[in-house]
Amino acid sequence: MFLYRMLSAYSDDGGAGKAALSVLIYDFCAFVSELPLGLFIDRTTVFPRNSKNINGLLASAGCMIIALIDIAAAFSAIPSPLFIPAAIVMGLANAAFHSGAGIDIINLSDRKTALSGIFISTGAVGLFLGTNAGRTGCSYPGAAGIALILMSLSLLWLYMHDTHLIPHSDNTEIKTGYGYLLAAVFLLFLVIFYRSFLGFASKYSWRSGFMLGLAAVTAVFFGKFFGGMAADRFGWKKTIVSSLLLCSAAAVFSDSSPVAGCIVLFLFNMTMPVAMMGLANLLPKWKGVAFGLNTAALFLGFVSYHMTAIPVTGIITSPLILLSAVILLTALHIAPEMEDKWD
Repeated sequence: MFLYRMLSAYSDDGGAGKAALSVLIYDFCAFVSELPLGLFIDRTTVFPRNSKNINGLLASAGCMIIALIDIAAAFSAIPSPLFIPAAIVMGLANAAFHSGAGIDIINLSDRKTALSGIFISTGAVGLFLGTNAGRTGCSYPGAAGIALILMSLSLLWLYMHDTHLIPHSDNTEIKTGYGYLLAAVFLLFLVIFYRSFLGFASKYSWRSGFMLGLAAVTAVFFGKFFGGMAADRFGWKKTIVSSLLLCSAAAVFSDSSPVAGCIVLFLFNMTMPVAMMGLANLLPKWKGVAFGLNTAALFLGFVSYHMTAIPVTGIITSPLILLSAVILLTALHIAPEMEDKWD
């Protein structure tokens, strides 16, 4: 809601460029800053290894800061000159929440993909609901902020009372040669960037209505949600090949068919947890860096699309989806230790 208020204010002043810049600054702080923040978390030695890590506190603090800014913006308590500084703070707070929660999810996953799929699946739903609330005008100003305050307090309560110590890292040995390891990390970064670009470039005209838009975001949600579970159950290779082959076939009809489009969105997102955990598994002592590489690649894909504005039709999308399968399988072939279980 804060971002929509900021966009509205700049648009009223004729500052469309300033509005676009402010959103870009927010996205940069929210996504790219997770890479140096992850590095800081990985190298933090303030807490001994047999103590709680700081991730839960970061997640709670990030939620609280976002909540306070959202409530202030909802009641017009942030003047226009402070919009960009507030966007920077809000973006950094978002990065703190994502990094704190995301790294703990990776630690708890024990090299599996199910938890990461569940964690990343909710983002698409939140973005869809928040976007529609901002466009139509929320009838309950500050409601999102109050919900985030409750979430922040819940995270803090869990952190203070949970007796389970989430590890800081693990002792997994990666026997893949250094050159192959770097190549696999690069390929995973590339496929995340490439898929982010393709996700923005694939514009389905049938998604313009609310109900079909909701159907599309539901497909994205369940794709990520069940994709990690499928990879754990059937193996990464089988999940990559089966989901992306079917996805490529459905993409041919996705421009005009909402059913085919939703199938594409469901299947295309099934391997997102695989790429996320693949990076983390190859960098067991640098999980914060691995998570930050994911978010930095997403941001670069977003920026690349908006710089080029290249629309991609279903006919073009089909072979590009197969290319993403080739990239993932190549990374898995040269660094098989990115998967915990081999077929």
